[in-house]
Amino acid sequence: MSGRALVQFDKAWWGRSTWRDNWPVEHSSFLLGLPSGYAAEWEQLKTSDASVGRMHRTQGVCQVIHCTAADAPPALADLGRQYDLCFALGIVLTDPHTQQGVHLTLFRSADHTPFSPLDKRLIEWLMPHLIAAEQASYLRTLTTLRETQGAYDETAMAVSDRYGVLLSMEPAFASMLASEWPDRPSNRLPRQCNPQAGYSSHNLHITSKPVGDLVLLTARRRSSLELLSTRELQVARGFAVGQTYKEVARNIGMSPCTVRHHLRKIYNKLGVTRKAQIAQLLHLTDG
Repeated sequence: MSGRALVQFDKAWWGRSTWRDNWPVEHSSFLLGLPSGYAAEWEQLKTSDASVGRMHRTQGVCQVIHCTAADAPPALADLGRQYDLCFALGIVLTDPHTQQGVHLTLFRSADHTPFSPLDKRLIEWLMPHLIAAEQASYLRTLTTLRETQGAYDETAMAVSDRYGVLLSMEPAFASMLASEWPDRPSNRLPRQCNPQAGYSSHNLHITSKPVGDLVLLTARRRSSLELLSTRELQVARGFAVGQTYKEVARNIGMSPCTVRHHLRKIYNKLGVTRKAQIAQLLHLTDG
């Protein structure tokens, strides 16, 4: 049974935020029946909204709000009238996984009755289950993507918000982060990794793809072969199939002396000392 079947409402706002300087900083928003700019409009007025502080101080307890009451702050009342938001029921809970405040506000228009004490109790009971359901939906998304890409794909995926808070991740993603940053916070990306731009080092490559207010992250370990230039890779492939210095030089169109110079650089970049080791690395990469 959906929350809408339990408690009737016209519009809704679900989001995640962190508490900073006594006010919430919105990380992600999901709106139902409201325009995409509503959250930004409210953001300009949030210091007038006393219900925000009450919800964060008494987490898990619903606040019943009359948006257009005579004693409501004028700007907030105007916002309510603009979007036909007369009555509201709001609640905040901290997600133990991300340590973010997760908020839900349900709205009713002026031609409906105010929210009842029963509505309030039902949402208080339902809220922890909604947070768990959201987490499960992220896991299902990752599972579906994994099935699409193949179980043996060498990438690992995660979902974060635009601030880098990790909402869900595959175990391999956590392992890759731990290898690169052993002391990183467990619930967010390291500061060196921009969730909207990705990350690339000698060992790790992370790409990002916006999905609404969230970000899909895909990580993979970089092969040491990626450190080679195009010419160096040509030389490496020649030696890997057993060619001599002269054969490699003739096939590529360079002098044997230049081939030797490239080979020294290849050894240094790959951390190997023998041509057979180059062949092994190429065999592993090419499958």
